[in-house]
Amino acid sequence: MRFLFNDGRVTTTWVGTPSGSDVHGSARLPKTTRFETLRGDSESAVAPAQHPWFAIRVKPNYEKPVLATLRGKGFEPYLPLLRTRRQWSDRVKMMDLPLFPGYIFCRLDLQDRMPLVTTPGFLYIVGVGKNPEPVDEKEIEAISAVLRSGLPVKAHTSLKVGQNVELQRGPLRGLPGILTKIADQHRLYVAVTLLQRSISVEVEPDWVKAVGGPVGNVAKEAARPSETHPARDAANTRKV
Repeated sequence: MRFLFNDGRVTTTWVGTPSGSDVHGSARLPKTTRFETLRGDSESAVAPAQHPWFAIRVKPNYEKPVLATLRGKGFEPYLPLLRTRRQWSDRVKMMDLPLFPGYIFCRLDLQDRMPLVTTPGFLYIVGVGKNPEPVDEKEIEAISAVLRSGLPVKAHTSLKVGQNVELQRGPLRGLPGILTKIADQHRLYVAVTLLQRSISVEVEPDWVKAVGGPVGNVAKEAARPSETHPARDAANTRKV
């Protein structure tokens, strides 16, 4: 790699390997590739658009192997993990288990999914009917924020009915969600609507502010493929 300065421009010259392939052997490059950037443009440069998130159905207990394989292939996967206490007859162990068993998330260009579908453990890309459907970026951000908060988290296999709120205080300040009261507990739910799954944390009543009326199903209809439509599952597996 060489840096050349010419007429106010910074030119970076990358010299390819003798074989013309990159270090991973996965792409052919010309022997010399040149990229030019105007000096002083770094602050105004627009970041490249990111691909949307998709939910990926994987075989049981394949969440972590698929995660590692996709990272090795250059994808950006995300596997939410929940610290869980497991009791055996002779010991107790804390384990990081998938928050949504059988699913991982991955940013994906659907036109370039072949490396994904050939991954051992992959079953299909979750969608509606035969069409893969992206997961809302804000839902992924909310799930990640809840897990980083350090608050005790519960996972649920359904969406909840409650009051639309936004947290005004506490470690999750600014996070929207659905508030419900169970016994003496106030719990905030955030969901992945495509999977019909949600997680909840206990919050103090004075942390929340109502931002809308009560809601029922807060999501568009999206049945859980693995449980509700086995015939469609098979079609989706072949399709993708």
